Amino acid sequence: MQLISFITEPRVVICVLHALRAYVHNEIIRIHPYSDGNGRLARLVMNMLLSLKGKNLFWPSSRGYTEIVKESIAKDDDLILAKFVENNCLAHD
Repeated sequence: MQLISFITEPRVVICVLHALRAYVHNEIIRIHPYSDGNGRLARLVMNMLLSLKGKNLFWPSSRGYTEIVKESIAKDDDLILAKFVENNCLAHD
């Protein structure tokens, strides 16, 4: 019962959703389905997933984004990207 209470807490649900979005984004980058535009596609999918929850996403600089994605993939840690998005890319109301 404690586990169900924990995983349904709003802060835990939000954390899991950020991690899931980052995972989907990084999988598109890892798979690299196109010769060009994979980053744009990954950001578009992440934007779409966030918009389903009524959130707006903006990317403050492509340089910061690129460095974070490379680090996240190199370390096989999607939470690096999730934290970057949470701290730098979500438009707060």
